[in-house]
Amino acid sequence: GDNHSLFLKTDGSVWACGLNDRGQLGDGTDTTRISPVQVMTDVTAIAAGGDHSLFLKSDGTVWASGDNQYGQLGDRTTEDRFTPVPALIDIQAMSAGGLHNLFLKKNGILWSVGSNFFGQLGNGNNTSSVNPYKLMTDVAGMAAGYYHTLILKKDGTVWACGNNLNGQLGDGGTESKASPVQIMSGVGISAVAAGWYHSLFIREDGRVVATGDNEFGQLGDGTWRMQTNPKQVWYVRDAFAIAGGSTFSLYLTEDGSAWSVGQNDTGQLGIGIQPDKGRPVFVRDGIMTRPEGWVRDPQHGYEYYMGNGWSFNATMGFIHEAASGWLYNEKVGYFYFSGTDIQQGAWIYLGETKRWAWLTESGSGWFYYLNGTRDSFRTSGP
Repeated sequence: GDNHSLFLKTDGSVWACGLNDRGQLGDGTDTTRISPVQVMTDVTAIAAGGDHSLFLKSDGTVWASGDNQYGQLGDRTTEDRFTPVPALIDIQAMSAGGLHNLFLKKNGILWSVGSNFFGQLGNGNNTSSVNPYKLMTDVAGMAAGYYHTLILKKDGTVWACGNNLNGQLGDGGTESKASPVQIMSGVGISAVAAGWYHSLFIREDGRVVATGDNEFGQLGDGTWRMQTNPKQVWYVRDAFAIAGGSTFSLYLTEDGSAWSVGQNDTGQLGIGIQPDKGRPVFVRDGIMTRPEGWVRDPQHGYEYYMGNGWSFNATMGFIHEAASGWLYNEKVGYFYFSGTDIQQGAWIYLGETKRWAWLTESGSGWFYYLNGTRDSFRTSGP
């Protein structure tokens, strides 16, 4: 949430910590907790909104606690709840926004409730509601941003409504929508995710596209510019899970690799305290693994390694006096190289992404996936 966290254990118990002024932890108090406290059992899914929490139990009922100013808890009141109360039944999935929530029933019908300043409930107006609204049928997935809503239908089409001041709806404009509009017509989508003011989509080919606010590079397209149409994210392929933070994004690929991009002022990308990233960086168990001796190119800001008789400059893409070893380049990812005095025409193995690549003198080149598909990359600049 804005200032609280929820944790679901394998035994179905839920633990919570953080700010608790509105009862968002659900422990029956308004006491802020710096260590997790247990709040519920028999839970299968959780979601943290701005200052509220949602809990999906094994029987399909949703329970909710916290800020309820706009009826976002779904209990048809505007009373804050310090202990979880029952809300909806027969639910298979849910998504928590800043001040509104989405609930997907087992019959594929999507319901919305709460704040509606920008039309995020999709009911055709801007009036908030304590009564859940029947938003759409045949729904496969959904995501609630802070003030916008994304809907993935079973036929692979994507619909969006709500706040669009930053282009987060991806319809090519910045006008907010009180009713869902279809976006990316003709493009099959397998998953959606939402940050505060940006949106993420996995295409059926495993590539990720993103749209909306890009002040901190959270779209991962390398431009740092707001986008009103979804743009392809650098590097990430074969994605099967995505998540949008407030001003950053996370990706999980089929080989188990985790990637992150965007704001990193408090280390939220999992790579230590480094500058914000406009293109995804590889994360391994929450730590970017690399050998000793890494430094940054002060002119271009790209990383390179010097030591053990070899060096690699990510700006130029040259390898000199090479022995062999692993290295990481924020434009390419992890890879392994071997050879001696390699300047161009060097085969390198992108170990973490399991691809072979051919470097040219300019630092551009092409590589093959293990399945034989050919693609290209550059290490000498955007």
